[in-house]
Amino acid sequence: MGDLALMAGVSGVSMVGMLPGMFLGPVIANKTGKKKVYTIGLAIASVGFGIRILAPTSLPLAYIGTIVAGLGGGMASTLMYAIQADNTLYIQHKTGKRVEAAIASLSSFITKVGQGVAGAIPGYVLAATGFQAGAQLSAASHSGIIACVIIMPAIFAALGAV
Repeated sequence: MGDLALMAGVSGVSMVGMLPGMFLGPVIANKTGKKKVYTIGLAIASVGFGIRILAPTSLPLAYIGTIVAGLGGGMASTLMYAIQADNTLYIQHKTGKRVEAAIASLSSFITKVGQGVAGAIPGYVLAATGFQAGAQLSAASHSGIIACVIIMPAIFAALGAV
């Protein structure tokens, strides 16, 4: 877009969708089930990123896509810990043992590994596309940024929903 201030605004707009999603997700889950709403939330987030793929430099589409992705992300994020509690109860049902600490620590470990990998991927993609801070942005670097900001999140959200 050529202006980092615009993207800061887009990031802030994500809360416009996320807050309603955070409140709606548990309400809908109480009626239809957590797994279904979690899956739908990830699918909605994927659609939100997909909207941005249509025209990556369009500010209106960036705002709309970010709001939609925030809505889906808000729905899914509030249900993660409730689903973790369900897993604890399921394991107790199957084994007769309460293993809250093991599940909580394993969940925390998986989250940290995922965050580490997710944090490294953009660095590798930008290095592979020849990105150099402060230099003129090449077509390959531009594509790498679009891949990191729009395409990969859409793919991972869709894979999570599947």
